[in-house]
Amino acid sequence: MINFEIPEKVQNQMQMIHMVAEQAMRPYSRQLDEHEHERPQMFVDMTWPFTREMVKRDIKRLQKQAEENGNGASGKKGPNVALLALILMIEELSWGDAGQYLCLPHPMLGGAAVQSAGTPEQQIRFLGKFAEGDPKWGAMAITEPGAGSDNSSMRTTAILDEETHE
Repeated sequence: MINFEIPEKVQNQMQMIHMVAEQAMRPYSRQLDEHEHERPQMFVDMTWPFTREMVKRDIKRLQKQAEENGNGASGKKGPNVALLALILMIEELSWGDAGQYLCLPHPMLGGAAVQSAGTPEQQIRFLGKFAEGDPKWGAMAITEPGAGSDNSSMRTTAILDEETHE
């Protein structure tokens, strides 16, 4: 049977995220809209330590899973509470101000591609950069001559190399 209950741990996290959205994002929304080409540096500075720690935890989890299973898979069965928490966090921060949320330093789109298709070693290598130093923003560039950013016009295809499996 499907359980729609949100675990208490996630509820507690969401209360904290709601406070950030309500007290640190919404009061500055109008000002940031009026200065839309400026980075919300105060918000970036406030959130970067948390983002960096979140990525550090992800990297440690990947390293542990790679050591235990050899493939980075968690081996756990059951609901993915971390994914539920992420979805609810995105919703709450977007309620605070979607523009500010989307300006957060994070692997974001580029990181999603590495997480979904990369080996554990690639994930650690590329995403690990977001767990250290100054704020960093992830991106993804997909283009080729004649296509620009129109992905549907791209003609490049991948061919598996049987020797290297790449």
